[in-house]
Amino acid sequence: WGEETFDVIISTQVLEHIDDLAGIIGDMKKLLSPEGMILIEVPDLERAEQFLADTAFDFNYEHINFFTPRTLANAMLSNGFQSVGVSQHTVPFSQDYLSPMLCGAYKLSNVKESVVFDPSMPELGINYIRHCEDVINRLGGQVAGFLADRDQWVIWCTTSLTARLLAYGY
Repeated sequence: WGEETFDVIISTQVLEHIDDLAGIIGDMKKLLSPEGMILIEVPDLERAEQFLADTAFDFNYEHINFFTPRTLANAMLSNGFQSVGVSQHTVPFSQDYLSPMLCGAYKLSNVKESVVFDPSMPELGINYIRHCEDVINRLGGQVAGFLADRDQWVIWCTTSLTARLLAYGY
């Protein structure tokens, strides 16, 4: 894009996959006009427990970053942005499955604010991972029981959950 800048940059369901958050936020910052705004949507770990009954909301190996409203604000704050507003909502991925999402709007800032530790993050993360291990083990047992007396079978759709069940030998 050369020297071109943009008034709005939208990143939906991207930052949870990025290894170098500071790098990608810095790249967006370079592309943003001085009065521009960045809109970011990421899965909301703070509300994940409310959605864990749905087996589709399982631990996802592609997600390497997890966010609460505070940690998303910290990521943006530490890279020269201030919050304009944050909302928590759900996104339908199918008729029966809603995913908790966090959406934030941010603008450039010269104000230096301190990053604030989110004390809930460790417990939220541990609870989420433990629950997902339980789901995988339960589903694995169901799959193993179902396939036990079948000589031939086909996997029609492979997802990260399917790949993990197969890796565990179910």
